[in-house]
Amino acid sequence: MNCRRSLSYIKKIYSRYKRFGLKLILVHPYEWEFERNAKNVKKALRKIKADFPVILDNDRKLIRKLGINWWPSSILIKGKKEIYRHIGEGDYKILEEKIRDEIPAADLKKIRKAYFKEPKLSKIPTVYAGKSKHGKILPIDAKNKQFGIIYADKGWIQRKEFTETKPSSGDKRIIIVGKGRKIYFVAGSDSSSLVKIKSDGKFIWNILVKGSELYLIGKFPTGKRRIIEIETKDELRVYGFSFG
Repeated sequence: MNCRRSLSYIKKIYSRYKRFGLKLILVHPYEWEFERNAKNVKKALRKIKADFPVILDNDRKLIRKLGINWWPSSILIKGKKEIYRHIGEGDYKILEEKIRDEIPAADLKKIRKAYFKEPKLSKIPTVYAGKSKHGKILPIDAKNKQFGIIYADKGWIQRKEFTETKPSSGDKRIIIVGKGRKIYFVAGSDSSSLVKIKSDGKFIWNILVKGSELYLIGKFPTGKRRIIEIETKDELRVYGFSFG
């Protein structure tokens, strides 16, 4: 989610300054195993309408060479010289200023002076479902539910990267404490899985999970704390939840 959100702002800066020679190259190191698959990456790129080169860094050699161990990260390079580096989201205004410093003053007259407006960033941490990222799973009937924990019934089992449904009949439910105006999960299915979403006991909508990617599961007028329930009868893998 952090990378997807950051890229939306980077693309705006790129669109503004590409006429002056700015190039945008996206380096993609995988987080989940399904992100190593070029077909899955191409599908995601079509959705965001990417018009720039993308490097699949599946062995992470390139990001190690660049000295990056956290993403999203932005590096501005001229020739072989690094001009600016930023780790994480934000500081887009500073990045734009660094780009403008490299453009002749006469050319800058061709574009409006207003700098990029810095967005308000979500500071709500991701909740992970797999063992490798220390996802915490408790029984669904646990009392005093807390943010950061996934509550699952007996129809689920935790794996290395995700928590998935067991191959049994009947409804399978998980519950989280949600925050923010938008709630997403990274989920996957080898078929087409129908998932019912509820907020504080009230039905919101059904979503269809086809393949592995990021899905919006809730959109709300306020960012208050709420109980989000996910229910399915189908095969489903849940990797984690993000909030914005």
